[in-house]
Amino acid sequence: MIQSFSPRNMRWSVVLTILLLAAMVVTACAPTAPVAEEAVPAGEEEKAAPAAAEEAMPEEEAMPEVSPHQAPQWQEMVAAGELPPLEERLPANPKVLEPLNSIGEYGGTMRHPLLGSWSSRLYSFMGNENLVNWTPNWDGLVPNVAESWDVSDDSTEFTFHLREGIKWSDGEPFTADDIMFWYNDIVLNEDLTPQVPNWLIVNDEVVTVEKIDDFTIKFTFAAPYGLFLQRLATPNGSDLVEFPEHYVKQFHADYNTDTLDQMVEESGQPSWVELLQSKTGSRANNGAGWTNPDLPVIYAWRITEPAGGDVARAVTERNPYYWKVDTEGNQLPYIDRIEWEFLQDPEVLLLRTLNGEVEFMNYYANALQNKAVLFDNMEQGDYHFFDQIRDQAVTVALHLNWNTENEALREAFRNKDFRIALSHAINRQEIIDTVFVSQGIPYQIAPKPTSEFYNETLATQYTEYDVDKANEILDGLYPDKDANGIRLGPDGNPIQFDMIVDATRFPAWIDVLELVEIYWEDVGIDMNIAGISGELLTERREANDYDATAGWSDGGLATVLNPGGFLVPMGAGSTWAPAWGAWYQPGNFGGEIEEPPEDVKRQMELYDQVKATADLDLQRELMNEIIDIAIDRFWHIGVSLDMGQYGVVKNNYHNVPDAMPESWNYPDPFPTNTSTYWIEQ
Repeated sequence: MIQSFSPRNMRWSVVLTILLLAAMVVTACAPTAPVAEEAVPAGEEEKAAPAAAEEAMPEEEAMPEVSPHQAPQWQEMVAAGELPPLEERLPANPKVLEPLNSIGEYGGTMRHPLLGSWSSRLYSFMGNENLVNWTPNWDGLVPNVAESWDVSDDSTEFTFHLREGIKWSDGEPFTADDIMFWYNDIVLNEDLTPQVPNWLIVNDEVVTVEKIDDFTIKFTFAAPYGLFLQRLATPNGSDLVEFPEHYVKQFHADYNTDTLDQMVEESGQPSWVELLQSKTGSRANNGAGWTNPDLPVIYAWRITEPAGGDVARAVTERNPYYWKVDTEGNQLPYIDRIEWEFLQDPEVLLLRTLNGEVEFMNYYANALQNKAVLFDNMEQGDYHFFDQIRDQAVTVALHLNWNTENEALREAFRNKDFRIALSHAINRQEIIDTVFVSQGIPYQIAPKPTSEFYNETLATQYTEYDVDKANEILDGLYPDKDANGIRLGPDGNPIQFDMIVDATRFPAWIDVLELVEIYWEDVGIDMNIAGISGELLTERREANDYDATAGWSDGGLATVLNPGGFLVPMGAGSTWAPAWGAWYQPGNFGGEIEEPPEDVKRQMELYDQVKATADLDLQRELMNEIIDIAIDRFWHIGVSLDMGQYGVVKNNYHNVPDAMPESWNYPDPFPTNTSTYWIEQ
């Protein structure tokens, strides 16, 4: 028996939010009744002839009626014959979005400054156009590119029925062939994908994807995959819709045997692989899609001024072929364009926000220590707050690299007692009071109290501030010190290491580390803060070129979807053990892969079982066993519980919710239907 999901039939293993899909009503013009021929009176032939000739002359072609349910710029272009009519640009069954508060008005430019160069914020605002999407409240799934789907009873087969008539931003049709190109020519091409992503593998077998017809795709796994639909709603699922076959083929060696060598030479790229990757790719990760304005997309806005390099800004503008409408049939998006300015100083971003020069801001300047000054300036800046319900477990995660290439540090870092001592040496309450304006409690990196996977032991172990205990432990491990009071490690040298951190985007992390640096020096450990750009941070992490790092802790709420945040090493993103994570999920890791110990491999096996089952009780049982191993390992060190954040939006912006989830797996704010945001002029 096949379980189906469609707007009419929503049997599903978890409770999903029901989306009401409004059908577009097409009214056909009534045919003109035939006119009977009349005899010409005698003597009137000559008079009738010119009249007949005049009637026979072709009439001027009537101007097509221009639909008012589209942006004024498109109405003008349709009237001028420069753009197909709206009904030809929309699919047969457009995706209907119900605006949160009101039907919008077309127009306006959103100013959305960022810190650094290009940013994943472009993706999370408009790029999560997957087969399925999260509901705005993150409590279920809704159809998107796929208007319905069927799931076999054993959760091994997933059949998706694509929305017929979706077009790329250049007007070419989006069909099953585009997804098959991604599968056959990207995923299964060993030059482009040396290791198939773990989320496409079950029981050590890669998924099989087949085209049923132009608008039907079937995924078949070797064993049940209970989390597949949820995984498709995350940034992983965006890969399927990011490779327009008609455009990308020209850069692929299997298709272009005539001019590809010349294109590679002219581009300056080492090979066709790098050339293709510079033209398209995972926009959620490497950002290539944001640097190429020629790349067709299915987003609400398309790049017209590219990001990348040293550019000061990027611009995205409305896509004439966007395939979503509001409940009155108006084509979305409402906003004309978005200007993304790339700043280098967080204080400049804060000042711009205070001055009312930022229309929407949900990252970087929204630190807790800025909230008071932003609150006091609300009236003058003409903005208000919205709440962020964050997936981050802690304010700052401190990761000692168990796979560092420094053998002496590796030995020290892998010693559980060493990590326990460093944890006891941290005065978390002082950090909370000083950096986070007394918001939060001491907390290790663990699921949050509101998570069904909250575990008090994992969350609170070794959080007591006790310098005497820290010194007692370290005296038993490394009692000898140099002239500066720094303990000598296993190789006889002072225990010294750099903690690399994104200094551009998150100044609060630097503030925390400056205190941690003092705490650890007081117990004889020399940690130095190495503040670098976010781009360099990513490069060094992927190359395993670091000893320790500070950063995110995704999975505080979406623990099942993101155990690699702090429970199980999964890829280079598990920055406490990236070489072990890469053994399980290689991804972009450029260092030397290492086979993990048996208990870590057991965690990975358990998560494979979590992926495979749709039984929620069994998922919980398996996840709790993973957590038990994490408790024993005590992987890393947390500071304080993340208490949530806030965003800033101008008062003339509408349909922005008062609160929204924040997570990489819920790429906010996209699931809140950003194409329905509108600006009151």
